[in-house]
Amino acid sequence: MKSDYDVVVIGGGPAGSSFARVAAENGMDVLVIDKRKEIGVPVRCGEGLGAREVVAQGLEIPRRAISTDIYGAKVVAPNGKEIVWKEEGVTTGWVLERKIFDKWLCELAIDKGAEVRTYTRALDLVKENGKIVGVKVAQWGKDEHEIRAPLIVSAEGMEAHIARKAGFDAVHRLYDVDTCYQYEMKPYEHENLIELYFGNKIAPRGYCLTPDTEIIAKNTVKPINNVNVGEEVLTLNGWTPVTATSERDYDGKIVRITPFMLNQSAGLTVDHLVFVWNKKIGFHWKKAGELKKSKRGSHRNGDYLVFPLPKRSKNEEIEYIKVSDYVKEGYIEENGYLYPKGENQGAEFKYKLNHKIKNQLELTPELLEFFGYFVSEGNVSSGAVIISNADSKIVNRVKEIGTNIFGFEPHIFEQKDKGHPGKKYYQVQFASPILGAMFKALFGEGCENKKLPHFVHALDKKLKLALLKGLLKGESSKWKSSEGKDIVSYVSISKSLIYDIWMLLAGIGIVGAIRKNKKKGAYEIRLRGKHFFLKDNYIILGIRNLKVEHYKGKVYDIESSGSFCPFFAVHNCWIFPKSDRRANVGIGIGGNLTNGDKNGLPGADPKRLLDEFIANHPQLKDASTLDDFGGVISVGAPLDEFVKDNFMVIGTAAKQVDPIHGGGIALAMECGVLAADVAVKAKSKGYTKQSLMEYEKRWKETTGKKVAKRLLLRKVLEKLNDDDLNHIFNSITQKDLNDVMAGNFAGPVTKVVAGRPQLLKVLSALIS
Repeated sequence: MKSDYDVVVIGGGPAGSSFARVAAENGMDVLVIDKRKEIGVPVRCGEGLGAREVVAQGLEIPRRAISTDIYGAKVVAPNGKEIVWKEEGVTTGWVLERKIFDKWLCELAIDKGAEVRTYTRALDLVKENGKIVGVKVAQWGKDEHEIRAPLIVSAEGMEAHIARKAGFDAVHRLYDVDTCYQYEMKPYEHENLIELYFGNKIAPRGYCLTPDTEIIAKNTVKPINNVNVGEEVLTLNGWTPVTATSERDYDGKIVRITPFMLNQSAGLTVDHLVFVWNKKIGFHWKKAGELKKSKRGSHRNGDYLVFPLPKRSKNEEIEYIKVSDYVKEGYIEENGYLYPKGENQGAEFKYKLNHKIKNQLELTPELLEFFGYFVSEGNVSSGAVIISNADSKIVNRVKEIGTNIFGFEPHIFEQKDKGHPGKKYYQVQFASPILGAMFKALFGEGCENKKLPHFVHALDKKLKLALLKGLLKGESSKWKSSEGKDIVSYVSISKSLIYDIWMLLAGIGIVGAIRKNKKKGAYEIRLRGKHFFLKDNYIILGIRNLKVEHYKGKVYDIESSGSFCPFFAVHNCWIFPKSDRRANVGIGIGGNLTNGDKNGLPGADPKRLLDEFIANHPQLKDASTLDDFGGVISVGAPLDEFVKDNFMVIGTAAKQVDPIHGGGIALAMECGVLAADVAVKAKSKGYTKQSLMEYEKRWKETTGKKVAKRLLLRKVLEKLNDDDLNHIFNSITQKDLNDVMAGNFAGPVTKVVAGRPQLLKVLSALIS
């Protein structure tokens, strides 16, 4: 079997087949490999294709590959208002039979001289002296082997496995994908128009909260208007980074919600989705304005807020602390130990040799207990870790643990307690600037900045209990309630620490109540010796207060790859007509509104939302399902770069898709042809990055500009609530819609803002 080619194309979809056709036609020796058994199977899209791109390439699609002609589009607002865009008597595109279409494209490449191998998966790049010279593949029924080629083209689709190995940032983050579900249904009487339905109730994506609403971020609790890009926030998926923030003016009703136990209110716009649980439905998403508070005397008859427990991540599970990860200077490392560093006349040397510290400290119950004592009663001063306590038993325990782990004994000082005449307390001091720097990095500096390192939430129960033992023995009080029940209280002036402890307790099934002592400027967590309502690794919190009020001012949004938590968890439908009265009916919701489970969270599952849409559609509710599929589509920004030495990325692998609806067939064909044209010219130059850059430059100067406008439009649409969308549809005409789809926003924006000036700030990005 042949193993040397001019170019290996990974992926036989529209991008790969188009590249292969043009490259082979121009004399290149081309191999296309595809992991699938059959090109075009399975189908993973709505199957729509615009006519303009096909005509530009001089292609004529065979009738067998076309399901139906498309004459335009119908867009529908949340209130049902329709705007139809079409050109009379003009075919603007087609809904395809993708199984046939993809095979036809691939056959065109074969007819021009390309070779195609299916059931062949690319495993890795082959390099010599750092230069890409081929790929390693696994083919069905054959041993793994190498295929040599001076140019590799990734047309792998969303997987982009080999592109990532080549150094491209081809990972699709949750915000940059839509999670989709689609049925093929019959009968459906249509007008040869693609139908697009807009609305947050149909397909949720955005968030809007008032500026005083606080968000749980790693090691801090902060107002949403102070959350920055890059910070990790707690979501239904665990800790995930914030990818973007935004604000807009709002004048209307908000819902102010205060959960039991946490006792911290959050202000949400009325159409904002909240993840809740109730006895009848279970877990589901619900608009804030539709929430119902349980009535006293009726057992769980209302909605309950859902708080996710921080998930134990395999990436965060650790057995050791590496001290040098937290201490950046002031030490000399030797044979697994860190020694304090001294300097004299430019010379560096080890000193205090008896105070050397192991660079790896095992996370044992004893060390976690010591950490607990430090957090409650400790500080760092003059290069020493100091823990103070009046209880001699605790003092001896601190001394014992520290001596065994750190390898040297502390100094113990007896002090008079000025606040309590006649009483005394003890200071246990471990004099080590290395330990001092590590404890500052782990637990914060100063009482008001105390925190727990985020890895504690990934510890097993035994280690968490050891940490809590030190925390509560070091600084807590206990008494009997009027009902004779034990109450344990922990007080700190650090809000972040109180919420860290709350989540630590919740991780072992104990839910405390948090309150603020305004007079003392402190926060308190109380434990009443009982477990709260826990279900499926979520804390289920009752609603203490629920009220609707008018609000005028800024509202804020953060984008993260998950639904963020203001002390509880908060979060486009299409019809493509086909022949024989069939239609592809689908939905796409923000990937950041589903978790990593197979079927997504109940209620955020696109299949569930699509079923609700169909049940309320006058034609579809009685139609039959012929086929179905689910998956994800890319709707994010393209890669920053498409080429490296001996390597090109095209199509969905390069995120060259329409950010509004994820359509990628036409863009894939276009960029495949463009990349092949450049590759043919670059052959004589050895496929250097510089010779391949023309492909990247030409795409960004043409199609890339159109995609950028569509991405901007998508981001603006996500900031609009259903009422805003209804106003826009009532303000614009078919001509205005044509202008918007062509990227000309000024005229339509002027019309919309004239009737609702407060939208200017949101829409101004389109005309700036």
